[in-house]
Amino acid sequence: MPPRTGSSVTVAGRTLSGPGTVVGFAVVVALVGLGFSQLVPVAFFEGLDALGVSLPSLVALGVQLLLIELVGFGLATLAYLRLRGLPFDYVNLRWPTLRDAAWMVGGSLLVLVLYFGVVASAVALGAPLARSGLSVAGEANPDILLLVAVLSFLLVGPMEELFFRGIVQGTMREVLSATPAVVAASTTFAAIHYLTLVGPLAGKLVVLSSLFITSLVLGFAYERTGNLLVNAVVHGAYNAVLLVLAYVAFRSGLA
Repeated sequence: MPPRTGSSVTVAGRTLSGPGTVVGFAVVVALVGLGFSQLVPVAFFEGLDALGVSLPSLVALGVQLLLIELVGFGLATLAYLRLRGLPFDYVNLRWPTLRDAAWMVGGSLLVLVLYFGVVASAVALGAPLARSGLSVAGEANPDILLLVAVLSFLLVGPMEELFFRGIVQGTMREVLSATPAVVAASTTFAAIHYLTLVGPLAGKLVVLSSLFITSLVLGFAYERTGNLLVNAVVHGAYNAVLLVLAYVAFRSGLA
């Protein structure tokens, strides 16, 4: 990604100066975007409840993800770009080259190897492992995991990378060099997943560590390729593989 390190950014006609101020602003953007993405489905389903309408569980999950990812993060991204008067090209999305395709394959393998390395190390040390709310729901109905695996490629990977890499990391990159921007964005990305985890604190820290490492790979892939599509594919593949493995584990009783 072409360097664009400066000392300030302009937001709605106001200038924010200094790395600390801009990074803090990017973290607030991440929290606001996350909050908005969560409020959209809550408002929608409360509206359905008021009308006395209920959806089958799998349909409801699909609609929920659509609202979170496409509507929530999508609108948050567009609002941010409009607020700052930036073109959509800001997020660096383009058709992949052969080099990008190699990054997609290599990056997907790398994040999975690192994930299982963290998990295996934790198990070897006797550390507990936290679970996501999706994992808990998937244990009761494994078909949920297959649906989310498909949507990981179509919605989750693309939209979360659009927002967290294209917007949050992109904003930090305006005032920081590559490495500190990637580390700061990855820390933000991992930290906001804390409330989605179920289990003891030690187990949550293990999972957050794996998310941080995964985010580092995604951040540096974005930096090296300058193509958000690479990140979308790697993120989607990472999620999909873990979800399919969880599905097999629950269906076979190995979990």
